[in-house]
Amino acid sequence: MALLQKSKITPDFRWNPALRGGRYIGPNGRIVSPLRVREVIDDYIEKQADVARNLAAQLSNREITIAEWQKAMHKVVANTINANIAAEKGGWAQMDAKARGTAAQLIKQQLGGLKKWESRGLRGFAEDLESGKQKMDGSFINRALMYVNSGRVSYESVRRDDMKERGMTEEKNIRHVTDSCKGCLEATTAGWQPIGTLPMIGDRDCVMNDKCSFDYR
Repeated sequence: MALLQKSKITPDFRWNPALRGGRYIGPNGRIVSPLRVREVIDDYIEKQADVARNLAAQLSNREITIAEWQKAMHKVVANTINANIAAEKGGWAQMDAKARGTAAQLIKQQLGGLKKWESRGLRGFAEDLESGKQKMDGSFINRALMYVNSGRVSYESVRRDDMKERGMTEEKNIRHVTDSCKGCLEATTAGWQPIGTLPMIGDRDCVMNDKCSFDYR
């Protein structure tokens, strides 16, 4: 099946569960690398980030209300997390009850809060907009994008758990940007470590802006 078909991402990948616990096969018949899958995910997240930016502009221009903005952002967050977990699992057909439950819990966490924003999530974000505590400036856009980027964190977290189940014992941090935070630099310098010991993507100094990934063996 096409990867993330319901999310409008349709590279010609098909899922083969027999290959090392499950791998994507490309149109050339070759295994799709984890980095290529991650590229697809990052592209999807950037498209959702554009939606979030557009919603922010509409709110700033008073074209929508705060309540309408919150409802639309809820949809963006839910779509992003669901799509990223589906990508890790091998597509929508592989989203079993456990995967759907994981996605629902992660979405609930984002609605309830991110650590950086006092554990109040999108609800608290909307309250801050109502009270004026959150200004309609650059910090507003950056804060909104952190919720979109939570999809990448969800993907890497679920992928780590799946790699453990597939018998992988070591992990290595892979940087994808040059302006990495101290936590990402330290994780990369550490090299191969027992799986589950490196700080998870999203738990470092750059929080949800973390664009690193893990390699496993």
